[in-house]
Amino acid sequence: MGGRGAPHARNYGGRDRSSRKASRDVYQAKPRNAMEYAQQLGAKEGWEYSEKLMTSSPSGATRHMYGTFTKGDVSIGVQYTDRPRTKGRIADAAVRKNGMHTSDYFGTASKNKRKAMKELFKKYG
Repeated sequence: MGGRGAPHARNYGGRDRSSRKASRDVYQAKPRNAMEYAQQLGAKEGWEYSEKLMTSSPSGATRHMYGTFTKGDVSIGVQYTDRPRTKGRIADAAVRKNGMHTSDYFGTASKNKRKAMKELFKKYG
């Protein structure tokens, strides 16, 4: 009884997060991608955020967005994609201080974008 793949086993709130209110709220609040994470973290740290569309495909499915986090005289420009499969994937980020580019930059080669964004916010925040 209750062997592998028992049909009744899935009625007991197994892995489906929607069954428990507390875990559902936590799951929904969790950032799903690097850009969402950066926006939540930036808001927490007091950065102003604005974004604009750079290019989009004719169907509108693939959009390349440019977001800017601003705080005082520092602005962090972030390029990211907004498309079904790679939604919120950060392509690159560069920091300007007083309108001048700083040496702080990371591109597609950087693996952990969340960590990189966190470090930029910490350094300039």
